[in-house]
Parts: sequence; structure tokens; C-alpha cells
Amino acid sequence: MPCDKLQPQLQGYRGHLAMLHRIKELGKDKWAKEMERKVKEGFSYIEVMTKNED
Repeated sequence: MPCDKLQPQLQGYRGHLAMLHRIKELGKDKWAKEMERKVKEGFSYIEVMTKNED
């Protein structure tokens, strides 16, 4: 579980915990490159936030 300083973000943003686990798994540099690729392919964080909101 992430430190207490991240708790407000985890509560406010859907998908943050999974993202933090992915950063830990890959390392921040590889994760950043992966995100750059995803953004170029059309990824938008709003999709993560609105997924499962129904």
C-alpha cells in the first residue's frame, strides 16, 4: 500500500492504485515511456476515470 501522503489522490482518482503498482513493477522511466506510447495511440486518463461509473 502506498504511503499516507498518497491517500487523498487514491480516493479522488480511479485507477491510481493500479497505476502505482505498474510504476513499481516497471520502474518510473519505463512506465513513462509506456505512457508516452499510449498517449500517442490516443489514451486519455478521462477514460480511466469514467470507466465503470455507470
